[in-house]
Amino acid sequence: TPGAPEAAASHATIQSARSLLHERTGFANAVLRTVQRKCNLETSFSSEVARKRLSIGKRSWLFDKAIFSDPERFPVDFWAEQLSFPSALVARWFEACGPEKAITRMKALNEIPPLWLRVNSRRANRGELVEAFTSEGIDVFEHPDDLILRIQKPGRDPSTLPGFAEGLWSVQDPTSFQCLKLSRPKPGQRVLDLCAAPGGKSFAVAELTGGEAEVVACDIS
Repeated sequence: TPGAPEAAASHATIQSARSLLHERTGFANAVLRTVQRKCNLETSFSSEVARKRLSIGKRSWLFDKAIFSDPERFPVDFWAEQLSFPSALVARWFEACGPEKAITRMKALNEIPPLWLRVNSRRANRGELVEAFTSEGIDVFEHPDDLILRIQKPGRDPSTLPGFAEGLWSVQDPTSFQCLKLSRPKPGQRVLDLCAAPGGKSFAVAELTGGEAEVVACDIS
């Protein structure tokens, strides 16, 4: 959490991972304490990449020595470490499309994606939801499909957004929803969803058919 004391952040991190760390808890705690001593939060955020700088979101830290590989000698390792991607994957992308495009791709993949919502047509319409979101100061954008909305930066837990508790919408990517619309499920049909977890497509079929289709939903987990 931004603004949280460093000691409290370290303690919370260790406590949350204690069940996985077991006898390595002390070692992990020592590593975190050392990291705290060896770096300083920069007063002005810098996105300039450097061997001593770690940038996350809109905050950056400067370490007392290099923590990343040499970008001149080992560019693949440097960018893999900077942007948190496997070195083998970065090497493939560098070879396939060149460093510049590969780096642009990785930065884009690290962006926080928007929240896509599918309107439950049996309970609401898009206009009503747009009005509800707007009234709470949430920027919402309409999609060409009249059952899809996009929220770029929700700024809060999706379960606290207007209409969630009432089942007026579900979280679903538009591409996932479009494949269902292309299949044109009809009332009275029996539909099998073999990869149903967590259930978005199954519920979408039920909504698109007015609740008049038999939906069989299953998954290995």
